Amino acid sequence: MKYPIILQKTNNNTVIAFCPTMYRIMAEGKDVDSALKTLREKFLCYLHDQDIQLEIMSLDSFKDWAVISDR
Repeated sequence: MKYPIILQKTNNNTVIAFCPTMYRIMAEGKDVDSALKTLREKFLCYLHDQDIQLEIMSLDSFKDWAVISDR
């Protein structure tokens, strides 16, 4: 299954990666790769699914997707 992932850069030069459709699954890293690696590990612990796919989306595209999926 594919999960949307939003990346945000913080003021202290770290990256936060989170999945807006999964409650409380987020990770922080010094760069995009480390944040995504930690996020994937959290997904594995939570879902026990080796075949997850993380789809990186911009915050704007997620807002559009959320509006469409609410209908």
